[in-house]
Amino acid sequence: MFKGFFSDRSGNFGVLTAILLVPVIGVAGVALDLSNALMVRSTLQAAADAAALAAVSETSAGVSQALQMQSDGQLSAAIADAKKVFLGHAKMSEHYELKNFDVDVVKTG
Repeated sequence: MFKGFFSDRSGNFGVLTAILLVPVIGVAGVALDLSNALMVRSTLQAAADAAALAAVSETSAGVSQALQMQSDGQLSAAIADAKKVFLGHAKMSEHYELKNFDVDVVKTG
C-alpha cells in the first residue's frame, strides 16, 4: 500500500507549487515594501535638499539676517523658510505620515 504511494510521482507539480508559493509571495511583499521605503526616502531627501537651498539662497530672508548679524548664531528667518519649504515638498506624497522634524540653520564665521 505505502510502496505505491511513495513511488507515485503524479501531483508533484501541485505540491511543489503550493510549497514554493508562500516564499515567492513573501519575497514579492518584501520587494514592494522596500520599493516604497526607497521612494519615501528619495522624496524626503529631495524635500531636505530644497529646504537647505531655500534657507541659504541669495534672496532669502535668512541670508539678509545673516549679513546683519555681528556674531554667530541661529538664523530664525532661514529656519522658518526651510520649515515651510520642507513641509511643502514632504506633504506632496500620501505614502507616509510625517510625525516631527527639526531644522537648524546657524551662521558661523
